[in-house]
Amino acid sequence: MTCIGKGFILFMETSGFDIPLSRQYTDTSLRLIYESVSGYCRIYSAVRNGRRIALKALKPEYLDSAIHIELLRKEYEIGHTLYHHNITATLGYEIIDGVGPAIMMELVDGVTLDDYLAANTPLARDKAMDITNQICDALDYLHSHQIIHRDLKPGNIMLANSGKFVKLIDFGLSDGTAYTDFKYAGGTRHYSAPEQLTSGTDSDPRVDIYSLGMIMQRMSGNASKGYCKVAAQCSAEDPELRPAEASSIPSLIRRKDQGRRLRILSLATAVLLSVGAVIAIMGSRGMVSQMTPIETLAQNTPRDTTEAGIIPATAAISAPATVPDLPHKRATHSNQISDQRLDSMITYTRIYVQTELDKWYSSDSSEYSFDSYRLLQNVYRYVEEQCGGDPATFARIKPIISETATSVMHNFYSDIECGLP
Repeated sequence: MTCIGKGFILFMETSGFDIPLSRQYTDTSLRLIYESVSGYCRIYSAVRNGRRIALKALKPEYLDSAIHIELLRKEYEIGHTLYHHNITATLGYEIIDGVGPAIMMELVDGVTLDDYLAANTPLARDKAMDITNQICDALDYLHSHQIIHRDLKPGNIMLANSGKFVKLIDFGLSDGTAYTDFKYAGGTRHYSAPEQLTSGTDSDPRVDIYSLGMIMQRMSGNASKGYCKVAAQCSAEDPELRPAEASSIPSLIRRKDQGRRLRILSLATAVLLSVGAVIAIMGSRGMVSQMTPIETLAQNTPRDTTEAGIIPATAAISAPATVPDLPHKRATHSNQISDQRLDSMITYTRIYVQTELDKWYSSDSSEYSFDSYRLLQNVYRYVEEQCGGDPATFARIKPIISETATSVMHNFYSDIECGLP
């Protein structure tokens, strides 16, 4: 049967719902708290067993519409199967005198993300990421139950407890593979995927991924470059270019941010090692009367304090103040360094640099940043100690150690870069 609704056409099959309803009665605790302007529902608050809840009911002009009654019952049928801390709980279904059929729901004490953004734009970087993580968690749960929200937007996301906790609401357009009624194109323009508005696709989670990408773009005022790139990827018009799963989005953001930091690290390493090589050559040729102390070099080297600078100026790695010696005695003032000692120094450098890189990459990049300048200075301090403080020996050995550190960093960068989408 083909039925014409308010602004859309529904292809309706015989209803498969058989929901037992509570008896009809009059509720004196009802209070109207919201009414949709363009939709067919209104929201009341009410009291049940000493608990204040929300009731989603039809607007008076839709009470005689069999289509909209069935839409409300389908929303209940979907909602009452979902149990997740980031999804508003559906508690029951009842008929109330003067109101008609209504879905009993958890009443969320908070504001919509739409209103929150209006008062708090631009969002702090950590706040945008926290909200995104919670939405992804809720979507991953929905999609694992073969449910697509289909109307994800800031107005359908509640923030409770001063904006700390996310709650997805309004499953009026939701659908899934287990449901056969009301298969139609729909959604909210700007936030709905192009294929959803044209073909009514309801079985592909990537329609929700698109909506999330549009929401992320709205929250991206202070976000990282990786966050912005993933937001654009999620909202690609071609579904094949979007991430297939919501659960992969937080890690994808982290990997892109770390990939960018690795690019900065690679450039910083090249600059620092070039400066070190020039000093080493000048020292070995007697062009400087005395080797410039590492501490003086650190003080005189200009450092960009911006995020886009060559050397990140965030918190340094927790490297030791002095690198421990290898288990052999230090060299004396002599240009002679045995091959065995040199091999030990090279091995130590490789292990030390690789360990610090692994420690940084396995950590949260927002809390633990990599300072390539500090790492290289620790390596050079170790080399100087092993050379017994002799400038000529240090100048001869330093390029070899620098090449070792560069090789480890570049190999690490290449391995990670290959894994970046």
